[in-house]
Amino acid sequence: MLTKCSVCGSAELFKDDKIHSNSVIVICKHCGFACHDYDESKEAEMLEFYKNEHRKEVAGKQKPDFRNILTTNYKKATISKFLAEYLKDKKKLLIGDVGAATGYLVHWFRTLGHRATGSEYALDCRRMSEHYYGVPLTEELDGKHKYDLITIYHVLEHMMRPDAKLAKYRDMLAEGGHLLVSVPEYFSRLYEGVGTNVIIPGATAQAEFNSYYDKNHMNIVSVTSIKNLILMAGFSIVKEDYEGCGMTFLCRKEPAAQGLPVCENWEAVYAKIKAVKEALEFAKADDFKKAIDTYPEFPEAHIHLLMRVYQKDPVHQQDYMTEIEKTCPATAGGAMYLTTKGMWLYQNQRYPEALKIFERSANLRPNPDVFMFIAWCLLELGRHKEAVNILNYAVMLSPAKWQEAVNFQLHAACNIPTWDERALMEMNAALVEKNKAAIAALSPKDPVMDGI
Repeated sequence: MLTKCSVCGSAELFKDDKIHSNSVIVICKHCGFACHDYDESKEAEMLEFYKNEHRKEVAGKQKPDFRNILTTNYKKATISKFLAEYLKDKKKLLIGDVGAATGYLVHWFRTLGHRATGSEYALDCRRMSEHYYGVPLTEELDGKHKYDLITIYHVLEHMMRPDAKLAKYRDMLAEGGHLLVSVPEYFSRLYEGVGTNVIIPGATAQAEFNSYYDKNHMNIVSVTSIKNLILMAGFSIVKEDYEGCGMTFLCRKEPAAQGLPVCENWEAVYAKIKAVKEALEFAKADDFKKAIDTYPEFPEAHIHLLMRVYQKDPVHQQDYMTEIEKTCPATAGGAMYLTTKGMWLYQNQRYPEALKIFERSANLRPNPDVFMFIAWCLLELGRHKEAVNILNYAVMLSPAKWQEAVNFQLHAACNIPTWDERALMEMNAALVEKNKAAIAALSPKDPVMDGI
């Protein structure tokens, strides 16, 4: 089992074998890095698990289906937004995607004109990548190349010795090359970084806790610890994002490591882990106020309190949203809360305000449901042409929205004047402008006020 910290190398480790019912939580007493205990000698067994069993465990199935395409559409939209500035005007970059899943990202890079390849252990995902996208993958990224960009999107948390893995990928980069790394974040908001709920219907608080601190996510990273890992591996951070899908960083290869890690108090880290469990227990008992008192940045608890407990009192709901925005900035700035607030504004027919909130949410985390709401707001505001275009984007992200979107597009189209209607309106407007004085003279006179 673990004998030293992957970040700072310290052998002073705190271990708790009680709080998680099927894993041992380990926290470094020197730098505060947290992870699940594991045996490095069993890495081959772990890789075999990822090759044949992991997808079945997390998704209830091993073979990909249409849901994988929907999910990866959202991820691709998020990644493309994050990398837009970096990729601008670049062609023929040599790109390697570690943990390429179904090959969706490699395929996308290729459509942009780059030389992209990827690695993936899950056999069925590799089969889908090769025979659906036309993108053959390997189990390991080929080390004979020097890549311009390597992407590790929600993979590093699954890896033993993340420090060694980052060092390995740094060595595979060309000088000045870049690394994109994205991981879940566990110590700011009580919120699953991939966008799923932590309050699971029918599950016990212990099961929810186990799911949140998934033992397959070996590395329980904080903002500080992931930055420590990145800097210690010899990278600088060029860009960072904390909303799209967990924590995402664009890093540049540097000549050497960036010095000693910034240390976190290990007892404070452990206290947060315990607070998560206690907050989930209160939430399961529908005591959302106590859940929030225990862990203030708990978006779902705030939303349940707002929409379930206060649902019949719009004034109280308005006041509570103001309170959230003052006291819980991480929750208030997140896509989950913004989407809920936008829905509340929409239901209360405050369409201009709702539109602004939905646009902020979509900018943080592209989502077809949010784009549908944007379109509905535009329809209510008479901006029908814009609504049609937004609905096309929603369908692109999720073809399952096609029927609903087309119904609204046809409704919108029937509210847009035809070419001859527009011509008549323009002629009428021109006549009014030309004859303003005559029209004013024809205005009716009030017999009392105008002295007639």
